[in-house]
Amino acid sequence: MIQDLEESLSVGEIAQYLGVSAKTVYRWLRNGRLPARRAGWFWLVRREDLRRWMVEREARRNRRRPPEVVIQQLDRISGEISGTTNREFSSQDIADLIRMGREERAAGVH
Repeated sequence: MIQDLEESLSVGEIAQYLGVSAKTVYRWLRNGRLPARRAGWFWLVRREDLRRWMVEREARRNRRRPPEVVIQQLDRISGEISGTTNREFSSQDIADLIRMGREERAAGVH
């Protein structure tokens, strides 16, 4: 148990290390994005878990598609939807619908 504490970081230490606010770290913890455990009122994150989380986070960032690819995909989706519904949808309309769906999912609506 004592060894676990020595290998763990506090919210303040994580915030300082990542250059974000403690409020951001708490949000990640509450949303389950950052692996941690509670010790009474305190959140503790093992150094190894933080390192793994940072590697996975960077990998997710690197998977993002270049803007030109996204625009091509939106144009394709727009054409498919317009052909199916006999209504015109711009790429911006599709992007807005996707964004709204993501926001609803994040808010727990779906």
